Amino acid sequence: MINFFNEQLKYALYEASVQDPEFDIELFYRFYKDVFEGEKPYRLREDFCGTFWLCTEWVKESARNRAVGVDIGTEPIKYGMTHHYEPLTESQKSRVEIVKQDVRVATREKFDLIAASNFSYNIFKKRAEILSYFKSVYRSLGRQGLFVMDHFGGPGSVDIGKERKKVKLGSKKYVYSWETHSYNALTSEALFYIHFKEQKGPKFEKAFEYDWRLWSIPELRDLLAEAGFKKSIIYWEDDDDGFIEAEKSDPEDDQWMVQIVGVK
Repeated sequence: MINFFNEQLKYALYEASVQDPEFDIELFYRFYKDVFEGEKPYRLREDFCGTFWLCTEWVKESARNRAVGVDIGTEPIKYGMTHHYEPLTESQKSRVEIVKQDVRVATREKFDLIAASNFSYNIFKKRAEILSYFKSVYRSLGRQGLFVMDHFGGPGSVDIGKERKKVKLGSKKYVYSWETHSYNALTSEALFYIHFKEQKGPKFEKAFEYDWRLWSIPELRDLLAEAGFKKSIIYWEDDDDGFIEAEKSDPEDDQWMVQIVGVK
């Protein structure tokens, strides 16, 4: 069993397993168009940006697009600089900025859209902490702005155990595992791990660890309103139609995924 492995492989496997920036960008454009009657966002801030792959894909979309990534992690930013930033053209590089700071610090620059993907905001376990974050997002948006965050839940999402899927990276095949290690219903706190295993090869145990509080949709919507957002919209993931605007949940969904959109 291997508990530590090359950080290059670690982030490459993570991206191959859980990220799809092209899909995210298409979704963001759609949400912005829906809310602001056909208008298009150009200035993106990616919070908890990690390797900031989304930022670099964003600036490739249009010569008008600018992206700022915010994170405190040295290791993922280093990976992103090598694998995503360096291959950009000089024009594209000039429109990407990485800021190493706490996402609760409001940025002077104002954005059309701020995204918090991969559920990372769940790291804030106290109400005051996540409210502080939402307030900083509100202050960092322009006059007409959206805040988009993904969210998951359902009874099955906290069942103790692992979910697995196969991932291909180059010529090698791996198994990605998402483990729900523990859950405390009294505090809504949960501990998750991501593991990888090379097919016919070593295991990479606990490549990523997430010690989160699982906030509910009503809690998050109330906090967004308290932070100043005039409304929030829920887009429910549907197997046939992608994400669709929803007024109520599907009672048959044991596990579900939504996008929560705060409108300034």
